[in-house]
Amino acid sequence: MTGSYNSVSEEGSDLEHASRSIVWLAPDHIVVYDRVEMAKDDGPIRFFLQLPGEPAIDGARAVVETATQQLAVTTLSPDGASISAQA
Repeated sequence: MTGSYNSVSEEGSDLEHASRSIVWLAPDHIVVYDRVEMAKDDGPIRFFLQLPGEPAIDGARAVVETATQQLAVTTLSPDGASISAQA
């Protein structure tokens, strides 16, 4: 994953390591845990998702719904992290 996050177009090149673990908690929860090491502590850390629509963002939580499903994403760290969306 590291190479895909070090990108001129995404204004990031200080990432030294990125790995992801995914755990399924039956019946309908998925926990995604990213481990990230940056060359500098002040660089942005991004988590990209492709969504079927524009999410509703409230603080550290983003929710997107379809006719039959709901996806909620909550950031737990770092403290003060923000969530944003772009088309």
